[in-house]
Order: sequence, then structure tokens, then C-alpha cells
Amino acid sequence: MPLTREAPAEEEDVLGHLLSIEAQAQDLLRDAQETADRRIMEAEQAGRSQYEEQYREAAARLEAEYEQSLAALKASYQKEMERYREGLQAAAVDQERFRRVMDRLLEGEGYDA
Repeated sequence: MPLTREAPAEEEDVLGHLLSIEAQAQDLLRDAQETADRRIMEAEQAGRSQYEEQYREAAARLEAEYEQSLAALKASYQKEMERYREGLQAAAVDQERFRRVMDRLLEGEGYDA
């Protein structure tokens, strides 16, 4: 009786079939991994695109709000300056009192209206 035994053809067919199934499983697994990787990449790109669009919209909105606020502040400043100038022009200047104050200041006596 020999120590090595030759596998009958039926066992070889089973082993070949199992190897074939294993190769198919590897192919399926590789295809599934490629599909998952592609979907992840597409989702990341879609998320990035959505973020960038929202960022651009928010930046444009904030820029517009800034420009409006700046224009309102400039207009308010101009109005305030105009009121101030009008107030200065409308104020009566007491020339005599001004002359006396200037004389005292120039003589070193200090301001004492």
C-alpha cells in the first residue's frame, strides 16, 4: 500500500470548483471595494462643491451687508458733519469777547471768560 494517494478526478473537480468560487469571490470583493471607493469619492466631491457654493453665497451676502452698512454710515457721517457745519455757521461769534480772551491769552493771564 503506497503512502501517497492520488486524488480521484471527482475530488479534483471539487477542488477546481472551490478555487473557481474563491476567484469569483475575490472579483466580487474587488468590484465592491472599487464601487465603494468611487461612491465615497463622489460624495466627498459633492460635499466639497456644496460647501464651496454655500461659502460663496455667505461671503457674497456678508459683503453686500457690509457695503450697505458702510454706505449708511458714510451717509450718516455726512449728515452729521453738515449739521455741525451749519451749527458753526449759525452760531453768533461774539467778536468782542473773542478779542478779550485772545488778549488775555497772549498777555499770559490765561483763559477766564
